Amino acid sequence: MQSVMYKGVRLADKLLQTCTDIVFLLVLLIGLYFLADTAYVLGHSRATVAMPFRPEDGDIAVLKELSEDAVGWITIDDTGIDYPVMQGVDNYEYLNKDPYGDYSLSGSIYLDSRNAPDFSDPYSILYGHHMSGGYMFGALDDFDEEAYFRAHLTGTLTCERGVLPVHCLAFLYTEAANELVFDPAQDAEELADWIKENAIFYNEDAEGGAIVALSTCRSPTSTRRMILFVTLDAPEPADG
Repeated sequence: MQSVMYKGVRLADKLLQTCTDIVFLLVLLIGLYFLADTAYVLGHSRATVAMPFRPEDGDIAVLKELSEDAVGWITIDDTGIDYPVMQGVDNYEYLNKDPYGDYSLSGSIYLDSRNAPDFSDPYSILYGHHMSGGYMFGALDDFDEEAYFRAHLTGTLTCERGVLPVHCLAFLYTEAANELVFDPAQDAEELADWIKENAIFYNEDAEGGAIVALSTCRSPTSTRRMILFVTLDAPEPADG
């Protein structure tokens, strides 16, 4: 009788150990999956992903080799913002799609579908995910310090109209429901006045010219939006 009970205990112990090993293995596999997925997402959010298609000297022909949906390249000097700009049929297409057209949680930097693709509108809106590590428009976090904002006021936007000098105008927060900010058809003068009144940091030297908003969410669960407003100059004259 004792022998039978002993064998039963041993069997139960083996079953428990086997179950424990299986659970440990599953947890390990799930952990490895999430690590790989995080690495994949962050990898797709780096500017280097599309860098071979970065247009030089205002020629966007190479950018069109990346995708016909690529309408420009935005750079803020000496920051992590150095990305192609996509434009989809609506404002959801590139929310979770990379510049190559593949699914990606990090998505792309994209122009509002209601805007002119050559950035000729008085007001244009760019959207990008708030990625950790300063990737995508997560780089806007740094502009929440005035010293950083003042030290990073220039950049370029290359599009069909050429190389457009970029000047950082203002940094602020607002709600996603702000119709004045998130409707490209709004009156540009009214918007400019609102920006000046609500800016945390403001650069008067950048006043004038078309306005472009670089917008991202403050956090994944927040309706708060972090925005860097910039202005565009006329295209730089060609050499010669």
